[in-house]
Amino acid sequence: MLNPANFLSHLTHCTPYFLKLPLKCTPQPLQKIIIEHILNTLFIESLQDDELDFLEDKYLSINVIDIDYQITLTLSKHKLIMQNKPHKQAQADKADVTLSANFNDLILMISRREDPDTLFFQRKLNIEGDTALGLGVKNWLDGIEMDLLPKWCQHGLQKYAAAL
Repeated sequence: MLNPANFLSHLTHCTPYFLKLPLKCTPQPLQKIIIEHILNTLFIESLQDDELDFLEDKYLSINVIDIDYQITLTLSKHKLIMQNKPHKQAQADKADVTLSANFNDLILMISRREDPDTLFFQRKLNIEGDTALGLGVKNWLDGIEMDLLPKWCQHGLQKYAAAL
């Protein structure tokens, strides 16, 4: 019988695989609407303070390796825009910089349990493409404050990350 701590640890290691099918089955236009709304809401201050201007007319591809999911973002008129490219290779070809990691490593980074530099030097975070743009993305990610997220989201991320 699993105790609660072991169950939570097991669940966190299975979560990426549970996400794979729903992401594949959700229509791309719906994903675009949801992702753009979430990102533009969460990062409204960064957008208003021009902290993301380094993405203007540039393409950032985020590749979540273990769930075979990739999105490409750009900045246009102070809004983050997800590119509507259904084929992963087409997104990678268009990207100026690509950030790749497994789902749980991205969670550790977002929850501030690991910083991008540590993941990068452990070869768990890969940044390819335009060096200056990649450095800008890494520095911005490193500076994201958890308090931008709703309290329930912060709590969930912290619990999930602690179980990894």
